[in-house]
Amino acid sequence: CLSDWSSDVCSSDLVRRATWLGEKGRITEGEAIYGSWLAKHPSFQMHHSYGRFLLELDRWSEARIQFDKALKIHRGFQIAHEGMGLSFSGLAAKSAEAGHARDAERHLRQAERYFKSAIHWAGVHDAPVARFYTSLGWFYLDQKRYVEALSSFESAIRADPEHFSNYWGKGLAL
Repeated sequence: CLSDWSSDVCSSDLVRRATWLGEKGRITEGEAIYGSWLAKHPSFQMHHSYGRFLLELDRWSEARIQFDKALKIHRGFQIAHEGMGLSFSGLAAKSAEAGHARDAERHLRQAERYFKSAIHWAGVHDAPVARFYTSLGWFYLDQKRYVEALSSFESAIRADPEHFSNYWGKGLAL
């Protein structure tokens, strides 16, 4: 599998391997796996996976670039929109810590827009939306926007009443 880099089964194995390497602190090796694969087989799924890998490292700008590449290939890929929201949230926190309030506000507006677009595209694709309402709810909670957080968590609960964290988020928003 590793010698021909050609099957979808191999790509999921590589993502697992890169994730494992990242968890073990072997970041450079994990990045090399993504770099090698993307050089030969760029795909929206692999750009998204690499973006998630980078999110785990708090490398917000680099993650945003990978999610953007995924969306250039498949603009309706809702989990890449969610990834963009997470990236911009991280960039907002980083900007706020550095005392750059305007940049932080700009990043927060972008994050909210991408979380909402994830919900939109999930609806377009008739895919489950609860996850995206949950992400939006946590985003609003972080911003102390409790009414909007409550609404988001209630929407998530309607979409998936079995998911505990939505009730937890709702309770925090009240």
